[in-house]
Amino acid sequence: MSKLKVKEKKELSELLANHLEITPQEAMEWVLYDDDRILVCRDYFSDSPGYRGAIVWVIGGDSCFQTCFASKAGGGWYIMYEINENELTAWLDNGKKWTDKNMNDLIKRGT
Repeated sequence: MSKLKVKEKKELSELLANHLEITPQEAMEWVLYDDDRILVCRDYFSDSPGYRGAIVWVIGGDSCFQTCFASKAGGGWYIMYEINENELTAWLDNGKKWTDKNMNDLIKRGT
């Protein structure tokens, strides 16, 4: 399995720090500290919407917090998805159905 390079961890910690309004050091210590909680796919190719590049899934803190980073074509990263399973479970318990539209609405609401 592929692991993040030091430069990639630094870039992701800075992106996450800006997103969460914490320091890059805090992002590194709280989220990116354990390689066993990070899945790196170097050549991900989706059928829709036609994305190809690196994807990094990070399980942060408790296992209920997940962040998916994707590489940009010109370099750098962006946050593709954030999932808080506690929020998702409560949302589904309130009668919502698991559909692409509902999941996308939940993801958008969290960002």
